[in-house]
Amino acid sequence: MAERDDPPDNVAARAGTFCRNIRRAVYASAVQGAELTDAKRVHVIDSQLASMSLGLLTLAASELVAQGAAAEAVVAKVNDMREHVQTYFSVATLEFLRRGGRIGRASALLGSVLQVKPVLCIRDGLVTPLERVRTFDRALNRVIEMTRALDRGQGLCVIVGHADAEADAERVARELEPVAETLMIQPLGPVVGAHAGPGVVGVGCYPADLLPLGLKRVASAQTRG
Repeated sequence: MAERDDPPDNVAARAGTFCRNIRRAVYASAVQGAELTDAKRVHVIDSQLASMSLGLLTLAASELVAQGAAAEAVVAKVNDMREHVQTYFSVATLEFLRRGGRIGRASALLGSVLQVKPVLCIRDGLVTPLERVRTFDRALNRVIEMTRALDRGQGLCVIVGHADAEADAERVARELEPVAETLMIQPLGPVVGAHAGPGVVGVGCYPADLLPLGLKRVASAQTRG
């Protein structure tokens, strides 16, 4: 798939369908596995998120458990929060998106020559292109602008993730400080790095008024940790 010079949207659509089917199959297998063990203790949630944004939900769930919330209440809260989490990111190189079949070879070559970078999001569990802009710095500026636009006065819980791009992540974090109720910077894991390549920088966030009591303390302790 990655070797064909199809229009990038067509390639992304096929890859998206393929990934969606895999995700559904994995979720179904996880549910089946839970039923075979102890369905009352094992709860399966399709976060429809990844990496840093998934981490936001995990922190919230952990804090609720620490407060003694029932499993059903934790699941309900996580499912509610999931609908409000946003993820925006961009990549420094298009090569790894080409290898993964998300864009064609011609698009990758043209993008490299013209320094065109995509601004991406995660929507319904899938990587989805939003815009294309010239230069990586401008792409990160759009990530910052889109994130800031989500603030309606309540502040945001923000996590900035990066793959070997600490300086860029620090810049993004500084720009988001005025709207951040909590703010963390964390390196991305190897799976995301393998798919997006070195230099990727992204933001995961949700409205701070959804923050479970006590999580502000946890997040603040990890700020820039």
